[in-house]
Amino acid sequence: GYEAVAVGSGKEALEILAHEKIDAVVLDFLLPNSGGPQLIDDLLARQRHLPIIINTGYAPLRQNFRSWGAEAFVVKSSDLTELKSALAQVIAPA
Repeated sequence: GYEAVAVGSGKEALEILAHEKIDAVVLDFLLPNSGGPQLIDDLLARQRHLPIIINTGYAPLRQNFRSWGAEAFVVKSSDLTELKSALAQVIAPA
C-alpha cells in the first residue's frame, strides 16, 4: 500500500514537499490557485526527479503531459487499477 497526503491547492503541495520526503505526486491538473504546468515546474524545481502522475478527468490533456514534466497520465475513474499501476511504475522499490 501507499501512504497518501492530500492537499487542496498547489501552494499546500509545495509546503508539504518542503517538509516531507515524497516519493511521487498524483496531481489533478486543474487545481485551484496553482495548477497545471506551472505547478509541475514548481514541484520539479524543489525536487528534480520527483515522479508526477497527472490524474484528471480531462482526457485531452494526455497528448501534452510529458512536455510538462509528468511521467504518467491517468484519466480519473472509480476503478483505481490504472492509477495503482502508474504508481508502481514510477516508484522504485525501496
